[in-house]
Amino acid sequence: MKLSQRWITYYPKKKYFYVANSASDIISIYVNKNNFLRRLIPQDNLDFIKSKMSGLLTPEVDEKIIGTAEILEIFKVSKVGRVAGSKVTDGEITQDSKARVIRDGTIIFSGKIGSIFREKNQTKQVSAGLECGITLKDFVDFQKNDVIEVYNSIITERTI
Repeated sequence: MKLSQRWITYYPKKKYFYVANSASDIISIYVNKNNFLRRLIPQDNLDFIKSKMSGLLTPEVDEKIIGTAEILEIFKVSKVGRVAGSKVTDGEITQDSKARVIRDGTIIFSGKIGSIFREKNQTKQVSAGLECGITLKDFVDFQKNDVIEVYNSIITERTI
């Protein structure tokens, strides 16, 4: 959609108003008190400008904690690597969820859960109160008493 095929300029008492459409979709707007922009440009073009400017805003990210587990022991397993023997303290731990490792109150790693083991069998989820083995993708530096926090990220686009 093209905003305009020409520049629109406005010069009231040394205040400037420019609207232009270019190949790079860069739009600069100054709106004055008497709503000059609404009288000059049709509503569908205003919606276009709002959508373009909304796209420049960073999205709002809300995190919801699904579960936490405390590492009790670290095991070395052939073909798998290091596995964190953990007890799920809250919620549930689910495979392929986002996770972070917290050591002494500091986040030291954020990534995804690789696999979950329960009694030597791979499983998809483990509920609170149960023990399991957890591997994380691209992380093996587990220590006793680390906390693995599993969460979902909800991304909401911001609008003007």
